Amino acid sequence: MTKHERLHDYAAGQGITVCPAHFSEIKKAACLQTAADCKNILLDTANIDTQAEANELLAEELGHYETGGLFRLSPLHNGSLERSNRGRYEASARRWAYLTLLPPSEIERAIEYCTDIYELAEHLDVPQAFLVKTVEYYAGEGITFRWPDYEA
Repeated sequence: MTKHERLHDYAAGQGITVCPAHFSEIKKAACLQTAADCKNILLDTANIDTQAEANELLAEELGHYETGGLFRLSPLHNGSLERSNRGRYEASARRWAYLTLLPPSEIERAIEYCTDIYELAEHLDVPQAFLVKTVEYYAGEGITFRWPDYEA
């Protein structure tokens, strides 16, 4: 089973529907919760370039549900309270995506078979930039990895 299939299965198990959508060019994915029991993740599949990018986007959107970091527009506050928390929500969702898509043990196993960061990202089916950010996150947590052309 691929990472993407595992993420879809996870979403379904949490009662979250993943749907194709079309956004403006500046956004490729979003969470939409219209009621307590109606959870959706919208992916602009026409603007997602690779399966690796789709994995990153889906994991981060799932992270918003899993960490409670949903951006809500409140008619009462005109969304201002939620906007002030946006950076914290994004960081929490991203951490969840790092831990879910690339646990340290998976990175360690993949390093045994890969000779550089490009090959490693391809093997792990994530964008290179996401891999680098994940490794940097783990380094901040005291977990380091070593392979020929990159250290963090």
